Amino acid sequence: MTAYRVLRAVLGPVVRWFWRVEAVGVDLIPPGACVLAPNHDSLSDPFFVGAAVPRPLRFLTKAELFRFPLAPIISSLGAIPVRRGESDRGAIASAVAAVQAGDTVVIHPQGTVLGASDRPWRRGAARVAIEAGVPLVPVCLIDTDQVLRPRTKRIRRARVALLVGEPIAVQAGEPDADAAAALTEEVRAAVEALRRSYRSAAR
Repeated sequence: MTAYRVLRAVLGPVVRWFWRVEAVGVDLIPPGACVLAPNHDSLSDPFFVGAAVPRPLRFLTKAELFRFPLAPIISSLGAIPVRRGESDRGAIASAVAAVQAGDTVVIHPQGTVLGASDRPWRRGAARVAIEAGVPLVPVCLIDTDQVLRPRTKRIRRARVALLVGEPIAVQAGEPDADAAAALTEEVRAAVEALRRSYRSAAR
């Protein structure tokens, strides 16, 4: 992940300064392998997660981006391709293998920035955490949609916050649908609680 470290060293300080990124609770992220589960409101989200979290991260990334000329760049950064809109067992297996190797994997359970704000959260992050037996960490991104709104190309300057909640301990096991659904709801509720707490404090 040398390419990731170099890119973060170059772009991280710029992103944090330009958008005045406020990172809260980053020290709560376990030192070992884990799965980060942020909300997904903007295509800019991975840049803010990468800039705020001081460790190499591997992102589940839509397979459509793995085409020339982006494919070799994205692959060198450790991204894991996922086919959206279907149950991509290969992507889940790759994410589990990455976590079991000690990596920190980022999976946006909402899957896409499009649709209503209350769109369903998918079970992929929970499945990976259960199968690997690693903590699932709620992450709330605030106002990234003010930087780059869905369906637009105009990048704006706005203050962004990244909030990390208490990691959810997960026992290794078979990721059956009920267990994955329950864990997904738990992390979704934790992310929403972080959002409400931040908004309340900002009033």
